[in-house]
Amino acid sequence: MIGWYEAIQGELDEVIVNAKTDGIVHVWEAHEIEKHEKLVEFTKSPKRTNLIYKNRKVAPQNEDFKPRILPDGRKVNHSFEDTELPDGKGTLTDGSYDFALKKFKSHHQKTVLIDYEIPELAVGFVLEHNMVDNYWDDSNHSLKTTLPNKGKNSPTPLQDVSSIVTGQVLWDINHNFCQSWDRQNNKQWGKDPVDIGITGKRQSFTRDHYQPNPSLVDDSKLVMAQIVRTYDQPNIEDIMKVYLKNIKQTTSYIYTENQYFRFPPLVREFISHWETIKNNGRTEGPIHWFTVTNSSDEGIGAGTYTTNEMFKLLGKQDVMPGVARNIKLNELETQLGMAKRSEVRLYNESMKAPTAEGKAVAAAEFEKNQQEIQRIEKEIGEIKAKQHEEQKTQEAEKAGPTKKEGELNQIESSELGQEEPNLTKELGYEISDTPGIKAHICTLMPKDENGKYVHTYKKNGKDTPAEVYVHSKVTIMDDVFTVISSANLNTRSMQVDTELGIIMECADVAEGLRKRLWDLHTNKNSAANPDDMHDYAVAKEAFKKWGKLIEANKRSQKDGNSPECALREFSRDDPKVSRSD
Repeated sequence: MIGWYEAIQGELDEVIVNAKTDGIVHVWEAHEIEKHEKLVEFTKSPKRTNLIYKNRKVAPQNEDFKPRILPDGRKVNHSFEDTELPDGKGTLTDGSYDFALKKFKSHHQKTVLIDYEIPELAVGFVLEHNMVDNYWDDSNHSLKTTLPNKGKNSPTPLQDVSSIVTGQVLWDINHNFCQSWDRQNNKQWGKDPVDIGITGKRQSFTRDHYQPNPSLVDDSKLVMAQIVRTYDQPNIEDIMKVYLKNIKQTTSYIYTENQYFRFPPLVREFISHWETIKNNGRTEGPIHWFTVTNSSDEGIGAGTYTTNEMFKLLGKQDVMPGVARNIKLNELETQLGMAKRSEVRLYNESMKAPTAEGKAVAAAEFEKNQQEIQRIEKEIGEIKAKQHEEQKTQEAEKAGPTKKEGELNQIESSELGQEEPNLTKELGYEISDTPGIKAHICTLMPKDENGKYVHTYKKNGKDTPAEVYVHSKVTIMDDVFTVISSANLNTRSMQVDTELGIIMECADVAEGLRKRLWDLHTNKNSAANPDDMHDYAVAKEAFKKWGKLIEANKRSQKDGNSPECALREFSRDDPKVSRSD
């Protein structure tokens, strides 16, 4: 990558290049440079000045960090939509929003616009992919690594969805680009003069210049579409608004494929909507939410706290139990500290009360507080006992089986069919028995070099869970509405970083994309990927079929067989709580 930046600046030497990265000197020898013949040719060509690279800084949004009082009386020190963001000391170690979101903003948009000034040839891309060769995987999602010019240059398979567009949305993509390009606070790589007046030069082009052009895009469809974005100056949060509005239109199912699954306001908005439609006479059962995301350290990032909040609202904390218990333990220890502090005060009040009646009232308050202390200490003890039990189980699993393999498999297989207790209720959280959503939260398994799905792969000589890195940011609702964007489902993408996406209300596009994706994930299982998912009865049966596929893949791992398809239930044993969004 350093060689690329030097090539842009006309400073790439074909004999030797010294590049300093993180204090380490890397020496580019002649044989390395020879592999990049075109890059060397480019750096010496006058055409080099046609390529201009800038780093786009994101402006601070100070209004995001203004204190406010919530309707329930709580005070929070921010104005983000997610009122449950972790509020720490604002340091690197605690990873609170005050540090992570205020200090580390990112220009996260991913778009390409070609030949804009020749409208009849103009074409655009609204991407989820990064412009890095290891992201350009194919649908096989193999663990095999290829050369950079042949495919993904990394052993990690990656899943993404992007779109190619023509028509009037190109005007909006250009408007977004010009706003960013002409900013004064960008960092330009290279010393060549740059014209920053792009906005003025392109003013003569209107939306009417850009008509849909099917000849430029194979298998394209004419749709009503809109470009939406998260932006800093002016402050725009349209992607978040689209999600929060359209989840309230859902009647059958939601499909979300996203790098992160941690924007609790989305679930809260739906639960509120569910209460409304239920009170208005809805007779069908809960909406079905099919989710594909990440559970690995690389995929989930440093955001297990808000992921747990999302799971708690959905009653799905059992898939990340260690984190759930640690967070609950922290909450209880905070409550215990407050109760202990009240203990001394209440005791003194009971002793100093001037009247018998006053002493009785104070003594009752003291006794009530003592009972609260006992309750909290009991809950803390139960959680710690459960944590110890889980640790022993994990250690035993690492040590290997202690029973005959057939007997063990029989026991484990029978356990798979049993209904797991709801950890959210076990931890004492109040959740509705019918929150209006049934959710499958899944990760994806890749294929080996022979084209077989695999549960694990060898890493440093050890069996390691094999997981496709889901980099996607797509949501489909009721086979009608589609969002494709650069935005993850987290506060950072909804309200802090810059993002860009496209929304469409078109049944052909929504159902077609959903069926292509589910073909990949279900291994072309037609029962798990039916037509007409806008029909509630159809979605209900598909949800059941996904459940059976997930259970079958669990059994295949216990039996030492290959998975039937890519779908695996989200599972994360690491109990570490991380608070950066």
